[in-house]
This record gives sequence, C-alpha cells and structure tokens, in this order.
Amino acid sequence: MIAIVAYPIDYTAPGPLTSPAGVTPRRLITLTSAEFGDMTIRDQRPAKFLAACMDDGASPQDFLDALNGRVFFWLALSRLTGLLNARLYQHSRHTVLHVDTASLLEEYSGRVQLAPYNTGSMHVPNAPKRGPEVFTDLADYPYEHWLAKRGRSGEPVVELTVRYAIPDISSFVTIGNDLPGLTANDFGQTSQYGTLLPLQYLVFGGGGAILTRFNDFQNNLGSNPCQA
Repeated sequence: MIAIVAYPIDYTAPGPLTSPAGVTPRRLITLTSAEFGDMTIRDQRPAKFLAACMDDGASPQDFLDALNGRVFFWLALSRLTGLLNARLYQHSRHTVLHVDTASLLEEYSGRVQLAPYNTGSMHVPNAPKRGPEVFTDLADYPYEHWLAKRGRSGEPVVELTVRYAIPDISSFVTIGNDLPGLTANDFGQTSQYGTLLPLQYLVFGGGGAILTRFNDFQNNLGSNPCQA
C-alpha cells in the first residue's frame, strides 16, 4: 500500500478538520508552522468541476471537509506511477512510502474508510457524483458490488483512507527510498538492495513518449562475495 497524500489543514490538535475560510481548492495552499515548517497542498486542479459533481444535498464545503480530514493511500502501484508521471508533477520530487497494510489495519481499523474511485478527481463535469458518504467504513464497504461491476481486472477499491492523521506512520513503513528525480527523503530501509533501477518504456500510442518505471533494485558489488 502506498501513501500518496495527507491534507494537513489542522496539524496541531485532534478534532474535526475544516478547510480555511475562503480557500479556493484549485490553487496551491501553503501552511506555516514553527514546529513543522512550510507545507504545501498542491494537487487541487482535478477539483475543477467540484460543484457539478456533488450528490444532491451535499455541499462543496462539506465534501472538502471530508477530504481534508483524512490521510489517503493508493492500493495499486499503477495509480502511483500515473501520478508521478503526470505532466504537472513528472519533474517534481516526491517522498513515496510503502506501508504494511495488515499492520496499519490492526492499529487503525476503527478509522479506516474505503472509496471506489479517486475522490479528489473532478476534472470533468460528468465524473461520478459524490459527497462525504462516498467514504465507507471498512466493515460496511460494498466490495462484492464493485467487484461485480468492474470485473476481476478492475479495481473494487481505489482508495484506503484513515480519518484524521497517522502520527506514527513510520512504524508501518516497509520501503522508503529516494527515487532519483522523484523523492526527497531516504528512510534507510533499502540500503541492502542498492538503489532503485530506472527502466524506460515506450508509451503505447504515445508518439514516442517514454515512461520511466522503478521495478527493481540494483546493487553493483565491488567484488565477488562468493569466491569458489
């Protein structure tokens, strides 16, 4: 499971999280803290048609508050690589955390909620309707419904979220590494494997565009440790 983003609107005390008054969700928002420094919430452009995608009776502010009040995880690697290679972010650096799902659920199952699609993506007016109720408790999630609707090759669950915050996230990290050109932090947990090995692939139908993936590690030893 891969951590993608946390919206730290309130980073000082537990309780309900709300978006600052007057915030326009599609622009960059920088928060400043004497303890934590500056934090920028950047991925807001997909909220272009926020109002048009609301369920009947749900207000955009209610939905923004629901988004701002949780930590998000991708469950599929393809979702991560899609984000990292997006035009707006492919030249930025990212800290990518791989998290042990079983351990996280053991500790936070009472605050875990699932969603059947990318809840922050409203870049077209006919995107699925949504509201705060799109996030469903783990025990109540209609997994079989979405599995039947999307088939075995689809994604019955797209997002795993944890309400409020995960202050001990480092306890669940299994891989944290510096992806060249993508990440900004190295958690020292892959040193025995060497560095991540970038591999380039042609994008099918992409007119010569290249997609860079990190499928494996590479550790070139200076000598042979298994002498005959």
